[in-house]
Amino acid sequence: MTPENIAFEYQLAGPFRRIVAYVADILISLVGFGIVAFIVWIGFLFLFSNTFIADEFWGLLAFLTLVSWFLIYWFYGAVTETYLNGQTFGKRICGLRVMTIDGHAIDGVQATLRNFFRLLDMAPVASVPAMLGGISEESVLAIPTCLIGLIAMTINKRYQRIGDMVAGTMVIHEEPRMLTKLNQFSDPRVASLAELIPPVFVVSAKLSRTVSEYVDGRQHLAPQRANEIASHVARPLLHKFGIPGNTDADLFLCALYYRTFAEELSDDEATGQGVAVTGDKAGKAPLNDRITAKEEA
Repeated sequence: MTPENIAFEYQLAGPFRRIVAYVADILISLVGFGIVAFIVWIGFLFLFSNTFIADEFWGLLAFLTLVSWFLIYWFYGAVTETYLNGQTFGKRICGLRVMTIDGHAIDGVQATLRNFFRLLDMAPVASVPAMLGGISEESVLAIPTCLIGLIAMTINKRYQRIGDMVAGTMVIHEEPRMLTKLNQFSDPRVASLAELIPPVFVVSAKLSRTVSEYVDGRQHLAPQRANEIASHVARPLLHKFGIPGNTDADLFLCALYYRTFAEELSDDEATGQGVAVTGDKAGKAPLNDRITAKEEA
């Protein structure tokens, strides 16, 4: 719930979908580490191919290789989630995103905290006797059970593991929304106002989704409340386009929706799509003289 009393719903990601993303991230980390290690070792051997290499140099190279894996394993998630808006490459493949519990983007501190506490979430580690040929019976294979993380996720409503609780984050599943129908506007002022939006203005994906969600839900709002909510998006754009500020904000967002989604449709394509917007929902405030002159022209 935002300060403007606008509610957003997110689909929480459960443990099974998240484990798939984590395994994908491990594989991506291994591939990246393998490429880096291969380049470093080949470069090292090329530089010292005609020189005697002491055992200490081989030990140093092995140490640097281990340090590289440590840095990749522990900071891969923190860095990618910080700079990719809450996503690692594995999460992006699986359609997941990390965000704060109040619906905002996470910062670097939160991304680092939730990733550093992963070791605790993966505990306890179980030792399984190795039964493969060529391995002695005394050898064991240690695997993480992730019991602490699974228990933590089942006892809270947001499926938060320990790292998420500490960082104040949650993981959501993003499903792409397809525009299956268009809202139809019976008020002729919508098309007239849409003509005042500069043709060179490119509507971003975030803005188009915001306008689409607003127009889809405006029929459930009182006219005054709809205009109040629309003004948060409309006023900066009205000022940017040089359109007088007394233009009805609700009507302007309808015009921006028309300009973004429906302007290029023919009349036959537009007929019958969506629900006609009539009456008070079409906007009560009169348009300015500039719009009237545009209509007359």
